[in-house]
Amino acid sequence: MQLYSPEKTKYSRGEGNTEREKFGTFGEPRMYELRFSHKSEEECMDANAILDVMEQVIDDSHTGVLVTVDQEGNPSSRWMTPTVIRGRTGFLYTVTVPAFRKAGHIERNALVEWMLQTRSLSKIVNVRGRAQIIDNPALKSDVLESIGGHMAVFWKINSDSADFVVIETQIEHLDYFEPTKGRHFSASLSAGKAGKGR
Repeated sequence: MQLYSPEKTKYSRGEGNTEREKFGTFGEPRMYELRFSHKSEEECMDANAILDVMEQVIDDSHTGVLVTVDQEGNPSSRWMTPTVIRGRTGFLYTVTVPAFRKAGHIERNALVEWMLQTRSLSKIVNVRGRAQIIDNPALKSDVLESIGGHMAVFWKINSDSADFVVIETQIEHLDYFEPTKGRHFSASLSAGKAGKGR
């Protein structure tokens, strides 16, 4: 983080900070480089806390960007309607049509990434994990019930209400950003935590 000031004021933000000051002739901007170290407990977030934020973000926007990789290693992104299912912590769900490219991408390469954000962009969650295509009637019913009435666009491009499958993403890593506050938190999920209810 860099701050510019015409004054020769030195900034001190406490333990864990460093600063570098460059002085020039009068009127030139002085550059202060400050590094902050967040060590207090209130500045930490574990995986469960970020998962809670992720659910709040989904409830706010009901949209997210899903990135898959094709057989040549090229990334491909598209807007989707994600959801979570109660009792399936550590998983993210959406639906697609088996013939769509994303389904083929996932069949060949399970690694995916989601970008989720509130409408105000005050909260952004990036999710990395492994996805799989599931064609299970019970799971399809649960996902449709959870997504609710937020699939108008999907039904416009897919008139056959029975021709769809579920994309299940098992979350492996989370990055949570608050851009307006300059805050960033990361957490990884172990395989043992995925699937347990909270």
